[in-house]
Amino acid sequence: MELIGQAQLDLPAQTLATSAVWWAVPQELRDRLQQAGHNPIEGIIGVRNLMLSALPAIAMCDRRDISGQVDSSNLGQPAIFVYDRYPGGVGYAQRGYQLMDHWLSMCRRIVATCPCESGCPSCVGLANLRPPLHQDPDLGAGYAVPDKAATMLLLDLLEKHREG
Repeated sequence: MELIGQAQLDLPAQTLATSAVWWAVPQELRDRLQQAGHNPIEGIIGVRNLMLSALPAIAMCDRRDISGQVDSSNLGQPAIFVYDRYPGGVGYAQRGYQLMDHWLSMCRRIVATCPCESGCPSCVGLANLRPPLHQDPDLGAGYAVPDKAATMLLLDLLEKHREG
């Protein structure tokens, strides 16, 4: 735990020109989550995590072939971005877009059938692709698990919003 040196680090920005699918969460849905006593961002992050868990089964890819983020800087409102982790993309996000109803249905089934009470890595938590974090507590705490109830409510509201 001793500091052995310090230096300026200048790394160039990294960009990945790829393909993605995105969904801007309407203010109406965020307001409904807040009115129900939930943090809208937790619901949005939970949906993103579920989308990342379900897409490999639909797109026939490995979980490490895709990634995603929740970001508001591009659209001025929170949005879920799921993208291929390959230059130019290879069609995984496109496949998710083509089968969006099926994809969201899978997300709803995953979270609804999970026996946990408030959320866990098997449903709304982000799958940890670095196993040492689970095995060695000194390496870090990982990511917080979003609110399961907020995620389920957002998925229900989204389904009603898409139908009507």
